[in-house]
Amino acid sequence: MSVKTYLLPCECSGELAITAADAGGTVACPRCGRRIDVPKLRNLGNLREASATAGQVRRRWTVGHTTVLVGLLLAGTAGLVSRLFQPPPPPSRVDLEDLRRKLAATPSANIYGLWATELRQRGIAPLPTREEEVYRGKASAAAVWRHRLEYAAAGALALAMTGALAVVLRSAAERSRGGQL
Repeated sequence: MSVKTYLLPCECSGELAITAADAGGTVACPRCGRRIDVPKLRNLGNLREASATAGQVRRRWTVGHTTVLVGLLLAGTAGLVSRLFQPPPPPSRVDLEDLRRKLAATPSANIYGLWATELRQRGIAPLPTREEEVYRGKASAAAVWRHRLEYAAAGALALAMTGALAVVLRSAAERSRGGQL
């Protein structure tokens, strides 16, 4: 069984939704804050009946709601995609015997040239193999893209939080005005 709801007029032109449970008491107008006496139960029939939706606050989809949705979708997508950018597995260990054979086959002038230009500046460290260079390049690129996507996810999350704040502030403003917008 549904409860009948009546509209009690206020001097500020607002209307309050009341029920038989409010009869004989007082209620505060959400619009102006005035205290209004509610008629006794036998006089409630003199008031206009409220429709089923008149006493309810209508919730509307706002830009804030859209901002929250888009921000969360972007944050989730960027966060998940950033996990795809992992460095490849490291190259296999260097075969020292193969390196010695290649070094023995290399002319002395080439070895001296490498030492004079590269190895001496690096403290005579061995040059990385082509496989190691490829690995370092892929690992570096993966790290760059992973960080970019993580920053995008953080930015999208900030966007969603801004939208949520807008929704909360709008809801609070509607409540303070008695749901009238």
